[in-house]
Amino acid sequence: MSSDVIIGHDGKPRRAWAGAGDTAFSRYHDEVWGTRTHDESAMFEALTLGSIIRNRGKIQATADNARAMLSASPSLVALAKSCEITRERAPRSLSDLPKSTPQAATFAQQLTSQGYRFVGPTSVYAFMQNVGVVNDHVHGCFRATDYPSTSRSH
Repeated sequence: MSSDVIIGHDGKPRRAWAGAGDTAFSRYHDEVWGTRTHDESAMFEALTLGSIIRNRGKIQATADNARAMLSASPSLVALAKSCEITRERAPRSLSDLPKSTPQAATFAQQLTSQGYRFVGPTSVYAFMQNVGVVNDHVHGCFRATDYPSTSRSH
């Protein structure tokens, strides 16, 4: 098992950042991070919260992005669906994870063309991980694509 994966309080292997105890991080890992969503509001929240910390420009961009989302075509959900990344095998370790991908760059360009701000390829890739457009749970984690399916439920 990769050093990027630990055994949690419940015996399930999960990403090390989730912690071994029954914490908010472990529940977030198990129930939210990497879970595919098609909910426009949840997607906007994930796109926004990842970049808003202590930056007045980003706070203003959030309001601007909300306006862009309301008038955007195609929708955030449709754009995400067009950029989905399917993996047969989970990344072996955190060092195998890219900071961005061509799909994230394309997605970021599409968002920018719709009026979104502060949506570069790196932040868009993190967003794609968060909302399950790509499954970057590493090998050994019970949510990884190559973990035995009978144990992947959460």
